[in-house]
Formats: sequence, C-alpha cells, structure tokens
Amino acid sequence: MKRYAAILAVALWCIVSSAAPVVAQETKASTVKMVRSFTELKTQKYSVRFSPSGREILSSGFLGTILWDIESGFILKTHKFGGVAIYSGDGKHIFIGSRFIANGAKPLMRIDPKTWEGTELMPHPGTIECMAASDDGKYLLCGGAKEFQLNSVGPPGSISIWSVKDRKVVRTLEGHLMPVQGVAFVPGTFQALSISYDGTIRRWDLSDGKELKRMGKPVNLIRDDRPLPLAVFRDGKSFSALDYIFDVDGFAMGLKLELTMQQRTIPGICVAISPDQRIIAAGNREGVVRLFHAKTGKLLNTFHAHNNRASVNSIDFSPDGQFIATGGDGANPNPGQGPGDYTVRIWKVPPVE
Repeated sequence: MKRYAAILAVALWCIVSSAAPVVAQETKASTVKMVRSFTELKTQKYSVRFSPSGREILSSGFLGTILWDIESGFILKTHKFGGVAIYSGDGKHIFIGSRFIANGAKPLMRIDPKTWEGTELMPHPGTIECMAASDDGKYLLCGGAKEFQLNSVGPPGSISIWSVKDRKVVRTLEGHLMPVQGVAFVPGTFQALSISYDGTIRRWDLSDGKELKRMGKPVNLIRDDRPLPLAVFRDGKSFSALDYIFDVDGFAMGLKLELTMQQRTIPGICVAISPDQRIIAAGNREGVVRLFHAKTGKLLNTFHAHNNRASVNSIDFSPDGQFIATGGDGANPNPGQGPGDYTVRIWKVPPVE
C-alpha cells in the first residue's frame, strides 16, 4: 500500500506540458506537429495506446499504468501494475502484462475501464513481453519468456492464447528458442504471427497450435530487452516487420521500406499501421519516427519524437488515423548527450493520398 500511495502521489503531482504545437523535424512531405506532451512517472514506456474513443491515452511502464485525458491533459486513473498494456478488441477490458514477475506471481492483470478494478490472471508462468487482442474481443495473445530473468534474452519463448470470457489458457504455442517480442493476430483467420530474438518469424494455426511457416532472420537482430516490430495489415495478406513488408502466406519479402544505409544500421523497435492502411509508422532506438507510404514503401516523414534521442518504445495510431502517440525511454543510447525522455507525446499526422 505504501508503494502504491507513493506512485499515486507522484503521478498526481506530475504536470502535463501542453504548450503551443511544436513543429517536428521535417524531411519530406507535409509537416508533422506535436500537439501534446505528457510528463509522468520516470519510467520507460513499454506501451502507449489510444482508447477506443480516441479521447484517452493509456500508458504503461515499470512503475505502473496511467490513463490520461487527451484534451485536458489530466490523469484520470492510475494503477500500480505496469508493463505492456492494451485494450481488448471490443474495448470492454484493459489487459496489462508484466515483464518483471518473479516468485510465482501472476503476470497478467485485467482491468475494468469503468471501475478500474483489476483481477490478476495466469496465462503462463513466465514474463509477458508483448500482447495482441483479437478484433472480436474473445481472445488475447500473450508472448514472452517461459521464466523470469533479469536479462530477458536468455530463456525460451512462450505464447499463450487466452480466452477473455472463460479467463483461461486455450492453448500454448511452443517452439521459439528465445523470448517472444512481438505477436499479432492475422485478420480473417484464426492464425497468428510471432517474432523472437531467436531470429525467426513464425505463423501459427491457433486452432491446433501447429506452426505453419517459419522464416529465418531477414536482418540481424540486436538482442536486448527492447521489443521487436510486428504489425499486420487489415486485409490479412501482408505484414510489416524489421523495415520490410512481407507476404503472410509464403513469407515472401515484398517492399523494402525506403531507408538510407545509415538508417538501416539503427534497428526499429515498434511499428503501427494507420486505420486506413496507407501509412506505416516505425520508431527506433534513437528516438526517430519514420512514416512510410504503405503501398510504395516511400519515406514520407522523419522526425525526432523524444529528447536526447531516447528510444521510441511504443507507437500507436488514433482510431481516426489523424494522430500518433509515442512513448519514450529514459535510457539514452548515446553517451554524453544527456538523459533520455520519459514522456508520452501525441503528433498530428498529415494525410496521405
């Protein structure tokens, strides 16, 4: 209780910076503008998510989870449980998966968005590094490691299919040799994709748990505790990962996103696709967000989202596609350039023809 009270006190003390819009660094196309910046608990942002209405932002990290009102900048709710947070597909639940669970503790928390009451759940005994929700709100994918370790690249990976209604594991997917860092449902099917630090991307049949397809690493993966980018297009035919677009069925490499050689040396760690499927937004380890044309792979915009090149750990589009949210990491990968950035920021995205 003391720890929770301290966290709550700090959260309520934090002030939201909402000055006049700031023009982001522009390289191509129209200007991207920052319209809101939330300063909160000094902890990495493992996830930022717009609410289904688009009026709130859900951010979660090591020290807890906060729900923000975007218009006023006020903190609406806080919870001591933190990690990776998402809404269920029907918006009726919030799920928070912990990356720092030990001693048999339950790594999953289900929150009622109306009452903010939580229930601890046990999808698998290890950590939860990533999650995905089915569009119909019935299932949750939890990816991570079989057991807790301070260095999350060590133990084998594990994926659990969780029934939201029955509150139990339907099936466990085994095969990844290292922790799973990205999962996604394939729309229109009962299949899923996963990406792991073992260097593979895999496609699974969720009805029987069988691995349908496996692809070895298309590029070298930097093995640390950062997430790996994975997002599936709504038509279920292709997906974006590691600065490429791949075919879902055959894993054939399609478009290569337009990047310079220097940009290709800085790995992307989060990716999102706009609701109209026209823009791919990717954030990397040096605080840079890049916007690509989804059909051509052309680079539309590049801008620094967070101070001192703090890693962009998470990125999300608003339901109407007009804004993106980014979550910063306090750790600065560039020694001598000052501390990182713990903020959540919202950016106005220009339309794409």
